[in-house]
Amino acid sequence: MLSDEASLCPLVEERLASKLGWNLELFRGAAFPLAGFDLVMKAPYAIVNPSAFFLAGQSHLTHLRLSKWLKFGNSIEQLHHLFYLAALYHIHRIVLPPSRVIQGRTVEEFEVTTSEDSTESGLGLAGLFYYLDPLGLDRPTES
Repeated sequence: MLSDEASLCPLVEERLASKLGWNLELFRGAAFPLAGFDLVMKAPYAIVNPSAFFLAGQSHLTHLRLSKWLKFGNSIEQLHHLFYLAALYHIHRIVLPPSRVIQGRTVEEFEVTTSEDSTESGLGLAGLFYYLDPLGLDRPTES
């Protein structure tokens, strides 16, 4: 197995993109038009611990990691998307940046921790989780 995590990222990204229907160009930060607006956005995501992909039985995502909080209204949308993706991908661990408002705890089947107290060793997906276009998904409904 290769020891250089950075060199593994493209291979792991390609395999997960193929398996999960991600748009690899957008995933890696290519610009895309924002529907209904005259704006172009970027929403790069990143793989956390790519070498874990090659461990026996670990070729699936084990956690989602929020890179940083956006402004308050947008942070609510980030949380909405994190829980939506966690349910969709059958991921039970969500790692959030430190917050004075949100504390780590178990919420139904999800374990929510903060990056201060998290030592994730499994395969993860990190990003802002505001735009889902790179993941080939539409925004979830409110239900």
